Amino acid sequence: MIATVCQVTHNLFKSLGPPNHHKRKTFALDLCALLDFSNQTTPHDVACLRPAVMIDYAPGMTSGGACLILNHLSGVLCEPDWFGLNHLEVFEVHGVVLVANVFRLCEVLSSFHFNEDDEKARAPRFIDVLPNSVTPLSEEKVWHAMAHLSREIKAGLNHVNEITKSRDYGKCPRAPFDLVAALGVGAEFVPPPTLVGVCLGYPRVYAWFHVDDAIEEAQRALSTTDLELFEVYATCDATADANATSNTDNQSAKQVATKHRVCGFTTPRRSEFGELSKTQTDESLTRPDDIQTWFHALQKNAVRWGQVWRDLTLVATRRDAGPVAL
Repeated sequence: MIATVCQVTHNLFKSLGPPNHHKRKTFALDLCALLDFSNQTTPHDVACLRPAVMIDYAPGMTSGGACLILNHLSGVLCEPDWFGLNHLEVFEVHGVVLVANVFRLCEVLSSFHFNEDDEKARAPRFIDVLPNSVTPLSEEKVWHAMAHLSREIKAGLNHVNEITKSRDYGKCPRAPFDLVAALGVGAEFVPPPTLVGVCLGYPRVYAWFHVDDAIEEAQRALSTTDLELFEVYATCDATADANATSNTDNQSAKQVATKHRVCGFTTPRRSEFGELSKTQTDESLTRPDDIQTWFHALQKNAVRWGQVWRDLTLVATRRDAGPVAL
């Protein structure tokens, strides 16, 4: 898979740059995190590592370009549904390109309605970046909008009856799906960064009541506080196998080189953001109980996935106050 995606990307999407093997490999690994190698009999029990990935490391990667690559892969691999490849679709949020496993994405968007004890589907905690806003953030309203979006995705992509198994991508190619348009009236109060954060499956997501100039205010508010950066790294055995050589002395070094940054997100270290009660302290805001639960769910999916991803590691790093882009 890694080699195939790198080759397809090399041939079809030159803006990544023929010499830039690193970006092509990162794109291939990101796609692998969306596939399901667990041999599940139903797509509604998806064991992919992530619901969606954001292609922000390739400025020239448009949603149309991402569709072109996925359509070509679906044709090249010549399988009815190669490890759930046909469940991958391309989404867009104001020019931000996301590739997602549709079934897992819809599960995440509906997670507010799941049982709180279901680790796989547990809803993230919203961090209200502008708690003193005239119009307060309504989490319930946001989640109703997300549930509506889930229904719109299912209807718009017509995945309910698993028609993708017989889909001819030459005659019926993928096309970008506009998440903001699908939100409908929800786009009036759900900020784009909140929408993207939920889709990516993060355990904590920045939120506020959305108005036209609020994103600049939110960026200024976050730039005045220290942040905690949480990153997940893992080794993908697909790349380790591809790098294998007969020289056992070099094998360890080559496997270290396959360590991939699966995802990363930040959360404030100051209690004024995302405060749940007046007794909350700085320590309780950044105490990673919910983050550890989220990470354990990732580990469980990695096991269900067939151990293609292994050695998952959660790394926390403090970042001093400074400019923030949302």
